[in-house]
Amino acid sequence: MSDRVGMEEEDEEGVIDLSHEPNGAVASNYVIPATVKVLDLTNNRLTKIENLEHCVHLQVLILRQNKIDKIQGIDNLENLVELDFYDNKLKRIENLSGFPKLTRLDLSFNHISDISNLKEQPLESLKELYLIHNHIRQIAGLETLKSLELLELGDNKIRKIENLYNLPSLHSLWLGRNKISKIENLSNISTLRCLSLQSNRIERIENLEGLMLLEELYLSFNKLESLEGLPSLEHLRVLDLGNNKIRSFEALVPLRELRELWINDNEIVDFSQLDILAERTPKLETIYLEGNPLSQDTEYRTKFPVPPST
Repeated sequence: MSDRVGMEEEDEEGVIDLSHEPNGAVASNYVIPATVKVLDLTNNRLTKIENLEHCVHLQVLILRQNKIDKIQGIDNLENLVELDFYDNKLKRIENLSGFPKLTRLDLSFNHISDISNLKEQPLESLKELYLIHNHIRQIAGLETLKSLELLELGDNKIRKIENLYNLPSLHSLWLGRNKISKIENLSNISTLRCLSLQSNRIERIENLEGLMLLEELYLSFNKLESLEGLPSLEHLRVLDLGNNKIRSFEALVPLRELRELWINDNEIVDFSQLDILAERTPKLETIYLEGNPLSQDTEYRTKFPVPPST
């Protein structure tokens, strides 16, 4: 790539796409204009961030799929709104002060094990935080993130739901693919609309009574045998219970707004259970039943008021 890359490569919106270029270093053989607003450096074999000091108008910086092991070299980019480090080699969350406008931060697929120092990063405008597939063992350090709306902690090593207080705007919490055995410490998050606890070690549904605004609940791939403990959530529209050991709908409370139910790969045998389901979920539009013993009946699709989906 020649050093001519500069203003002529920047589109009218101030976007420069240098993704999938084997550069190895930022601006080593090209020019980044000071007016750039969006800079994509995905898959550039970068090991560090440098030569961006003049890009004071930068709003979106994408550094996905590189080899960066430390957050540095972006101190003066105070207009950043989005910062993406997906798939790098970061071990610490650091040097994120001075970004008053930052609303989205993606640190997924790195080597971070401790997030407690998040409380030391003044990210008062942050709305979305992605920490998928790291080595995180404990939820901590979130108490200063007053604007946080979405928290993604899937595919880590978390064993306990905790330290989720003082998050007045949180509406989406993703904790799938962890080692959680109990639903707890959620009652204070009254704003929550989406909760994912897929692929954990949960044996019973409990402690959801305070989540009255919940619209989506994902509990597939756990160890549930009963629906006892599921409160009557008047706004719940999607419920995923696939790949558990549920045999009956006897304990199902009325879910008047439920539209979509995943109950595939459970142990439902008796067709009379579908009558109970129909009675308690009057607005159900879609149901997934495959993988249950009753689905072996070739006519099972005709025996339920809502046609099962595939």
